[in-house]
Amino acid sequence: MQLSHKITFDGNDVYVKLVGNITLIKARKFKEVILEFIDQGKFNVHIDLSSVDLIDSMAISALIALLKRTHEYGGQLYLNNPNRFVLQVFKITRLNEVFTIQ
Repeated sequence: MQLSHKITFDGNDVYVKLVGNITLIKARKFKEVILEFIDQGKFNVHIDLSSVDLIDSMAISALIALLKRTHEYGGQLYLNNPNRFVLQVFKITRLNEVFTIQ
């Protein structure tokens, strides 16, 4: 399944709804888009993962880069509503201790 997304804004917050699989090429493009928003002052990023079916190592790398950039500006990255398979990836890698997962 292709990755699609919807982006909305509220003040310094950006809300991203992802749908599909986050893999190598899509993760790179997604990271570039969100990094631009962070650099433009959208320091708090909320990513809705409820409709994400697959997340690979490149996607996790992209999320780590976004987390680092938000922290550089004093913001935060929130991962919201991951399904049990995606959540399991974060637990296995112990990244659930690094990310704010709601």
